[in-house]
Amino acid sequence: MKNQLHRTVPKLAGEAVAKLWAQRSGDPDAVLSHSGGRDVVEVVEGVVSHDLPETRAVMRDFGNCSSPSVMMGLETRLLDAPDSDLHYWMTAFGAGFSAHCCELSRRG
Repeated sequence: MKNQLHRTVPKLAGEAVAKLWAQRSGDPDAVLSHSGGRDVVEVVEGVVSHDLPETRAVMRDFGNCSSPSVMMGLETRLLDAPDSDLHYWMTAFGAGFSAHCCELSRRG
């Protein structure tokens, strides 16, 4: 079985993430995203002006695990995060090509 997304998906993902990114409360220390495929990750990186190493690692190691992949990236980040990491911004895509985000803060 192979799930192949339409070529417009990365553009749609970028537009959705841009709207959510504009509403954030501040600049995060790290951004974590659903690993929706190489093209989607590249578009998200461009929109948020952050590299997504944890997202890329999840995609490399496990493939596109759907929206829970953002939690896998968060787990990796929390294990390796510097003490100065206090603010995270996360985004994932869901049913009907919905896009969601949340901000997480932790105490230093």
